[in-house]
Amino acid sequence: MGNFLSGLFGGGEDAPQINVDIPEFREDEYILKGNQALFPKGQEWLSGDFGFDMPEYGASPYYGESQEALFGLSKGLLTGKVPEAYRSLMQSGGDEYSEMMRGVKRDVTTGVQEDLAKRGVTRGGIGTSAISKAMGEVSGKYGYEDYLRTQENKAALLGLGTEAMSGVRSAGLTESGQRNVFGLDVAGKTMTGMGMGADVLSGVREAGLDLSRIRSSADLGSAQLSANIQGQNIQLQQAQEASENQMWSDLLQAGIGAVGTIAGGPIGGMLASGIGNMFSGGGNTLDKDVWKKSIAQPGTLG
Repeated sequence: MGNFLSGLFGGGEDAPQINVDIPEFREDEYILKGNQALFPKGQEWLSGDFGFDMPEYGASPYYGESQEALFGLSKGLLTGKVPEAYRSLMQSGGDEYSEMMRGVKRDVTTGVQEDLAKRGVTRGGIGTSAISKAMGEVSGKYGYEDYLRTQENKAALLGLGTEAMSGVRSAGLTESGQRNVFGLDVAGKTMTGMGMGADVLSGVREAGLDLSRIRSSADLGSAQLSANIQGQNIQLQQAQEASENQMWSDLLQAGIGAVGTIAGGPIGGMLASGIGNMFSGGGNTLDKDVWKKSIAQPGTLG
């Protein structure tokens, strides 16, 4: 009888399950490699280490030497400290003037003597007096001219000192301007390099955030999909159990009716005894497990 019912209604198998292989998150290896390469480089650039030294300002060695020499000369000329080689230009009656006057005296003496000789005047007081008078006139004239020359030379040297000092100042201003422009240019390039480092680090950070977002979204999607599959499997199992419960209930109703029909025979007695055992605690609640066991293992109804 058990084999008959088992073959007729089955042994109460579990409901079919949904099995889906959820793929693991896949990441392009070059994302990590790129970030690993860019991150330290961005830190170096941000700290001002660009892998090379910024050029230093280069000035001609002759510039400094010439500035020093011209400054010393112009300052000396402006304060009256004339180099020894040019000092005679500012002094009256110097060696050059004395040498010149000796030549003039010689020429005057020769001229006077020749003039007296032509006139038949012998040497004596007249010649000496004439020479002295001529030399007095020449000395006064040349002395005044020498004085004017020294004053002109002083003015010229003062102008030269002023002009030289002005040139030194202009060259210094030009040099300072060039040096400052160079320094600002280097600072600008340094700031640009540091900005590139900040941009690189920002890009690495954004890439990391995007990857984390994608990974988290993938993990969340996997978790949601797994939960949905579990929920659907639970629903399928519950539906299977509900269908089985309904089948056992219908079968019980049919069995009770059959007992009444064949109560006088041996089958009726066996069914009546087995059906009684399917109720929990002798009550009216159907014990499904007892019924399924009786079908799977014949002979357990009695």
